[in-house]
Amino acid sequence: MDLTPLNLGMIASYYYITYTTIELFANSLTPKTKVKGLLEIVAAASEFDTLPLRPGEENVIERMLKHAPVAVDKPKYSDIHTKVNALLQAHFSRDRLSGDLGNDARIAVKEAARLLQVRSLCRAGDCPG
Repeated sequence: MDLTPLNLGMIASYYYITYTTIELFANSLTPKTKVKGLLEIVAAASEFDTLPLRPGEENVIERMLKHAPVAVDKPKYSDIHTKVNALLQAHFSRDRLSGDLGNDARIAVKEAARLLQVRSLCRAGDCPG
């Protein structure tokens, strides 16, 4: 029996990305994906599942998203992926976050940078759906 890796598996392995995230990218990214869609896709990555959502942060996330440049449709403020979206938008808007949210934002931005490298591969056609 001969086993050969598929493109998605090789990309996921090289960038240390979960198979669920690479499948999400392969199924969701298109050449016409806009910034809003890209933010939603990146924020939905399973790599962010371990980021903590602390008690009381829902109110802060709600305020952050009310002032965010890109609207989020029907946000669930208790969802970690909504928090990641808010943190990324705060970073792109150069908003200063302190304390735990600042630390979480640094983690989210670092992780998002890795994920966006994969996005460029998927956009180049090496990430077939």
